[in-house]
Amino acid sequence: MGNLLMKNGIAKEIEKNMWALMLIILFFSIGIVLGVYTVKYMNSYDMNNLNDYFSLFLQSLKEKSFDNRELIIEAVKNNFIIILVIWGFGFTILGIPVILITNMIKGYTLGFSFSFIIVSMGYKSMGFALLALMPQNLIYVACIIIISVYSFNLSLEKIKNRFIKTSHYTNSKNVVNYLYCFIVIALIMFMGFFIEGVFTPGILRHIISK
Repeated sequence: MGNLLMKNGIAKEIEKNMWALMLIILFFSIGIVLGVYTVKYMNSYDMNNLNDYFSLFLQSLKEKSFDNRELIIEAVKNNFIIILVIWGFGFTILGIPVILITNMIKGYTLGFSFSFIIVSMGYKSMGFALLALMPQNLIYVACIIIISVYSFNLSLEKIKNRFIKTSHYTNSKNVVNYLYCFIVIALIMFMGFFIEGVFTPGILRHIISK
């Protein structure tokens, strides 16, 4: 019974936010496509430089002992700033374009990284790319999209309030829910930081040492 109610609640939430969700996913997907095409049409000079850098990274991965704490901190810097930007702009009337562009940038970085690994190492590296990028990014992307939907709606509400005044109670309730959502999303993202900082380096080292 509890699972059914939860599923119904999730389904209603998705249905209520469907058009915002689809728009965000569209921009994220555009970013992925742009990232893939950037690698595809990159000139040989830039590609060779990136290949050299990537080769050095793989070599250091074999030889060096990484500080997991530093890797986690780096993962936080690279990803937590994204939800902070999205969350912060949700309080403004400028939030909608910033949220969409931020999702497109995240999609671009994923598309570029995934495509570059495959082009650099060949299609046999598909497993490498999946293990290097997918586990933590499944968490990151889900969290970014969820907070983006809430931010999008709050920003849209700010725009509507410019023309139609709503009750102060409704606005305060939405802000409290928004803050609660951010806290939950932040906690979930730390699972991704932990995976990226602790498990991913060991898995990659095991793969490339074979």
